[in-house]
Amino acid sequence: MIRFNPTLCFSVLITLVFVKSTWADESWTLDSWNVENSARLSGYGGFYGDDSSQLFDNRQQQLSLRLMSTGSSSDQQHTLTGHLKLRHQTFSSPSVAQGSSESAIDYFRAAEISDNRLWNSCDEVSQGDICFQGGYDLDRLFYRYQPDSGQYRVTLGRQAIDWGTGRFWQPLNLFGSFAPTDLDTDYKAGIDALVGEYYPGYFSSITLAYLPTSHAIKEQIIANTGVDEDSLALHYRTLMESGGEVTLLAGRVMQRSTLGFAWESSFDLTDNLSGIGSRIEAVLYEQDGVLSGSEGQTEKRSALMIAGMDYQTQSDNELLDGILINLELYQASNGADKASELNKVRQSALVKQGIQPQLSEQVIGLGLGKTLSPLWQGNYTGLFSTLSGGASQLHQISAVYSLSDESDLLLSLLSSYGSDASEFGPVPTSLSARLRLYF
Repeated sequence: MIRFNPTLCFSVLITLVFVKSTWADESWTLDSWNVENSARLSGYGGFYGDDSSQLFDNRQQQLSLRLMSTGSSSDQQHTLTGHLKLRHQTFSSPSVAQGSSESAIDYFRAAEISDNRLWNSCDEVSQGDICFQGGYDLDRLFYRYQPDSGQYRVTLGRQAIDWGTGRFWQPLNLFGSFAPTDLDTDYKAGIDALVGEYYPGYFSSITLAYLPTSHAIKEQIIANTGVDEDSLALHYRTLMESGGEVTLLAGRVMQRSTLGFAWESSFDLTDNLSGIGSRIEAVLYEQDGVLSGSEGQTEKRSALMIAGMDYQTQSDNELLDGILINLELYQASNGADKASELNKVRQSALVKQGIQPQLSEQVIGLGLGKTLSPLWQGNYTGLFSTLSGGASQLHQISAVYSLSDESDLLLSLLSSYGSDASEFGPVPTSLSARLRLYF
């Protein structure tokens, strides 16, 4: 049953008044520094169940507030940025709360500066009772120096690193990435790193990232190997004269020697089929140490690869014109090729740490997007697992309505098909809405 939640609505109203009057759109000068504040408020509500007939059996509501502040020196060479994320969630029962696990981002954070269960009633109520929990997350806190020449810059602290090129999956994102069906992709989670970027030309960059050992695994590594090994990765990207873009990557990340490659380009088939985008992205891991995988997993090497194409239709038919089509093939060398292997792959370190996004050896991704009107945008995402003895599908339809230049409303329906022994079959059917406002 859909119920009106007056407490949540009142909380949203109070938060809007507070943020608008005390934080957002504020700027001031402190000595020789100029400080600018902004904020994002996101309200989410969703219902889900094992199938469409049980869609409203479970529900979840979330109110998230991101407070952002950036200070810049008068010469614009020094910048200090911070993002504080506050979140409150309400669940239909404690079991629902247990299913909303955090991402694997803690594996890439040296310090624990967050507590998403700062207030929590889900450990104290009975099954079937409504419970809540919430807390805070310091998602950004970094210092950046960039000279007037702009030829290089250095960033120290909690920041986001985004190296992938794929539309659904990004193997080169060594430090976590979004899932293909994630609804909130405005801000990638921050990790603790020292990053140096050098620009030898207008169309190329060299990036060196150093990450200290994560607090989540440091004790485990020292106890098993006696060595506290940090991570280091080198990333090079350049635009070729032919118009293609090449990315090379090498490093030692989480006790794994890593090599990566990506290629992006476009080509024309005919006059009517022109501007077709293509990409290949792959990474090879040489595993060792205590983080190599689950018990019984003997593969020392693993590879993740995607190959994809995208095309925007051109037609005299208004309904068929302007449809953005994305097609991508995902391949994981140590993924499951039959349903009986899913549980073993699920326990592997690559999956637990969010580096290997899918359990199946092969998954096909299909995306469709179209601007339906100046205010409406429609999207479809389909994932198809070809697992032997456990083929499954995941379908997501979403629509975004623009309320203003700084706010929108998103509606989403997600449904899966397959047995409980497949990858996508156990995913519950869900209906959700999200209201997003920027200040």
